[in-house]
Amino acid sequence: MENEIPKQANNAITENEIPKQTNNAIMENEILKQANNAIMENEIPEQANNAIVESEIPKQANNAVTENEIPKQTSGLFVRSRDHGTVLNQTVRMAGRHLAVDVDVIRVSVQTV
Repeated sequence: MENEIPKQANNAITENEIPKQTNNAIMENEILKQANNAIMENEIPEQANNAIVESEIPKQANNAVTENEIPKQTSGLFVRSRDHGTVLNQTVRMAGRHLAVDVDVIRVSVQTV
């Protein structure tokens, strides 16, 4: 009929309407959710944030040698007596003070730093 647009053309793209496929793919002024959720603004990703917390020594290094503590491996003092030929096991517990162990003529001094 006169002044009538054929239905096929009218339904394909209506005036001032963006086709749905394009409109749904990327909404205006909206960041795609995948990229937005991957790294939030001003947020450190959890993996990096949990690896080393700011101003914190990693646990492995912190447990290896605690400040002002002698490692347990070196806390056993072994002294051999010349007269008896026996090995004396003196367990040294460091308390932040000078410690001296005398066996016959052997003098061993251990001091904490």
